[in-house]
Amino acid sequence: MPSLTATSTANRNLLFQIEELRAELASVTCPKERRQIQRELRAAKAQLIA
Repeated sequence: MPSLTATSTANRNLLFQIEELRAELASVTCPKERRQIQRELRAAKAQLIA
């Protein structure tokens, strides 16, 4: 079982990743890239919830 600190760090890293993906998604115009970023964003959000 991971320690509370490890879990907090992992969650903080995921939140940072989600914010980066959101920012990237806002500036990307290529449909293929947008779909890829959306997939990554969904995966990061799912991991945060799990």
